[in-house]
Amino acid sequence: MAKNIVLIGLMGSGKTSVGRLVAQRTGREFIDVDQAICDRTGLTIPEIFADRGENAFRDLETESLNELKAATYAVIATGGGAVVRPENRAIMQQLGTVFWLDAPPAVLYDRIGEDKNRPMIQGGDPLKKLTELMARRREFYAETSHVHLDTTELTPEEIVDRIVQELGDKSLKDEDVFDTIIAIDGPVGSGKSALAKALAKRLKYVHVDTGAMYRCVTLEAMRRGTSLTDAAELTALAHAVDIRFVDAAELDDAPQGKASEPGGLRVMLNGEDVTEAIRDTDVSRNTSPVADTPGVRGEMVRLQRQLALHGRSVLEGRDISTVVVPEARWQIYLVASLEERVERRYAENVRRGMSQTREDLRADVIMRDNRDRDRAQGALKLSPDAMIFDSTGIDLDEVVTTLAAMIETEDRSLSPSSAGD
Repeated sequence: MAKNIVLIGLMGSGKTSVGRLVAQRTGREFIDVDQAICDRTGLTIPEIFADRGENAFRDLETESLNELKAATYAVIATGGGAVVRPENRAIMQQLGTVFWLDAPPAVLYDRIGEDKNRPMIQGGDPLKKLTELMARRREFYAETSHVHLDTTELTPEEIVDRIVQELGDKSLKDEDVFDTIIAIDGPVGSGKSALAKALAKRLKYVHVDTGAMYRCVTLEAMRRGTSLTDAAELTALAHAVDIRFVDAAELDDAPQGKASEPGGLRVMLNGEDVTEAIRDTDVSRNTSPVADTPGVRGEMVRLQRQLALHGRSVLEGRDISTVVVPEARWQIYLVASLEERVERRYAENVRRGMSQTREDLRADVIMRDNRDRDRAQGALKLSPDAMIFDSTGIDLDEVVTTLAAMIETEDRSLSPSSAGD
């Protein structure tokens, strides 16, 4: 594959501004396909649409992309609709590594405003048109891209950092960001999920609920009628979905008192609040085989890392410290005795009205331990940099207080003395 970087995404995603910065950072040539078309015709894009029509513009787009096959070390910013034609999608994948710069339509609208140079959103409600365009093109962006980047909360410079990191330049690690990432791993029943939620709330961090992410993929697969045994289809779906954690205060229709995430965070799937829907019994039953699909796990690990790198985040799972963010400053391996974990699961089942004997629970926990250690993907492992914390006989509040005190002491960003730095 050529060493080109190809940027795709809807208008307002930052392809041109980010593309120029990436080119400067990496020493590549910058090529703007839309500008190349304007230079060739002597017309602006709105003029081409008005005088010749959209099909003629798409023909010019395909011609320009074909001519770029000779490029070997460039950053190529494409038009938002370049992915509509199958031949364009094939060409872009041949050109190099394709990055999809993504953001919700409302964010894109805020960025472009009433720009008259955007013919596809003229004549009506521009936000509605952006939403419709995203709905029609999302699958094309997903099919074409090698890397899916959520740009919603990132500056252009931060997007550049993510792109260069994806390309393998590890010199750009932001140690300040890694200092604010808390990675919690541990066996089933150790209390890592409850700890992650409570610790995030205490520190005012974002809890990246990794389990909720796999549930989102499962829910979307069920809605589309995708076979839960079709690894290729599940992987493509996982690459395409848009999963975010949003403050309930930002949602006008968020159910009051129902936010399951700490700090009132809601789980959004392709712009829809699915916080309750992903807890449905059928979703719960089907999540395990979806999460065990290697391609799905690969896509979710990429997204989890992307969310973690926003900073001030807490993640929990089996391989957070070893695979997702091994650079995290705070790596906690949470353990508890077998008897303690069985009792916790038993108490949880009683609260849920579920009937299962302690003996059956004990056998189930042992089976899960063995399975989690032997998994081909996402196996439970102890990071050499992790702090082992035994929570046997310690209630959750005490664990949270102990860990929060340690983090607050060392994290200058949380220390009052750093306010004037």
